[in-house]
Amino acid sequence: MAIAWQFIRPAGADDHWHRRLDEAIHLVRSCRLVEAVRLADEAIAASPDDKSVTGRAHSFKGEAASIRGALDETMSEYALAIADLEVSPLAGSLARARRGRAEAYFNLAMYSSALEESDRAAMLVESIDVDAVRRRAELATALCAGPIRIELNQAG
Repeated sequence: MAIAWQFIRPAGADDHWHRRLDEAIHLVRSCRLVEAVRLADEAIAASPDDKSVTGRAHSFKGEAASIRGALDETMSEYALAIADLEVSPLAGSLARARRGRAEAYFNLAMYSSALEESDRAAMLVESIDVDAVRRRAELATALCAGPIRIELNQAG
């Protein structure tokens, strides 16, 4: 699979589990959900005190649960992800988790809550320093907000 983007890490960050979690992205996109969740669980067990690792891992578990249609699990995993990522330097990962939770709210027909999460993601995206990463996150956030605004009959 060709990769059209790169992962940006904070200076001096321990990359081992972040590199392993990067694999989870590809596993989720390939619908290899059991493997992605197993990898996320390994990361949580190996680095329980690194909130950037645990936050990303919970976010991937939330995405896998969403794909499976397990909305209670989705909401739980994204809540854990957001709590961990809020105390980490990974604004892009936090924005991604908030978009995931917005999509879960949307699937539950909780459109106002979905829009609130999408708006929070948009605010986070503005703080991403790397231009290419910020542009990709802006697009993902706009694509998330569009259907929500349609359901709420709001202009973008």
